[in-house]
Amino acid sequence: MEKIPEVTVIVRTKNRPLLLYRALTSITKQTFRDWNIIVVNNGGEIHSVEKLIATFKEEREKISVIHLKDSHYMEYA
Repeated sequence: MEKIPEVTVIVRTKNRPLLLYRALTSITKQTFRDWNIIVVNNGGEIHSVEKLIATFKEEREKISVIHLKDSHYMEYA
């Protein structure tokens, strides 16, 4: 049975690659390692998000992405 991470961080984004990069870098540099990340792309460009996440090679298996077709309000995303 797969162990569930102790902490899940949800990061919402839409066409702001620099801010997404900064957020992911901050999370992945923490000393606490029992985490995973869910990135919610709130109607933004899919290719740029996937390309950016691919740069986090060591942590890639701990990052999931949900691409929403249309942009929604913050609470929905």
